[in-house]
Amino acid sequence: MLYTVEVRFAGETFRELMLRVRGWLNSENAWPSTFRYWFSEPDALLRVNFESEEQAHAFAEAFGGIVLVGETESRIPTNASAVAFSGFRRQPR
Repeated sequence: MLYTVEVRFAGETFRELMLRVRGWLNSENAWPSTFRYWFSEPDALLRVNFESEEQAHAFAEAFGGIVLVGETESRIPTNASAVAFSGFRRQPR
């Protein structure tokens, strides 16, 4: 089962948000399965899928997001541009 976290943010802070997200993921040793984001006005939307419910709740708390129950695609702005990245698995060393 996947646990989806939704974080809303101002589009102009996307780079800073992603740097903070990467730092948090590294420090928590968390590995999401998918990142998705949508840019629209007045804010943008980031969704991150986790296989661990505990990691999803910790991520939501760290970034002021919410853990979604079921997929609520209707909350995505219709005029938004979307991008998805998947396969964020740690590579064996």
